[in-house]
Amino acid sequence: MNVWWEADSYNNPYHRTQSNRHLHAVQAGGGDPLQQSLLDALQGTPPNVFLCGRMYRPSDGVHFKDGYDFYEIGFEDDTTQIALQLASPVAELHRLVGKQQIVGYEILTENGQVQRTVFQDGTTVTVNFGKSNWTSGEIIVEGESWIRSY
Repeated sequence: MNVWWEADSYNNPYHRTQSNRHLHAVQAGGGDPLQQSLLDALQGTPPNVFLCGRMYRPSDGVHFKDGYDFYEIGFEDDTTQIALQLASPVAELHRLVGKQQIVGYEILTENGQVQRTVFQDGTTVTVNFGKSNWTSGEIIVEGESWIRSY
């Protein structure tokens, strides 16, 4: 099982610049609740909402050569509330597939914005990172959303 750390949490924008990971057309890294929820749904990983209060970050934004600064993220912050709403269905999905192997993965569009994962029990998660709806036969995935099917 993979668990994101604070740099990949839904509501922590201060570590986003530390991520150089790109999953095809999608940048990984926290601070964007919607994008992180889509990545977690695709991979079957548990959601991570940062609620710890005070945290440190590198003063220069990436490395600690200039020391560090402190910041706080609150439970009542708008981004945290959005993150919690997005995390709930991802957590439910993780309960179903979190201990299963990924047995299939495919990129469904040339630009990489629609991707699909198949889990061991046949559960299929199709994620649309793009803004426009994506259709294939009877399957419709709205922009910036995901669906689960069997």
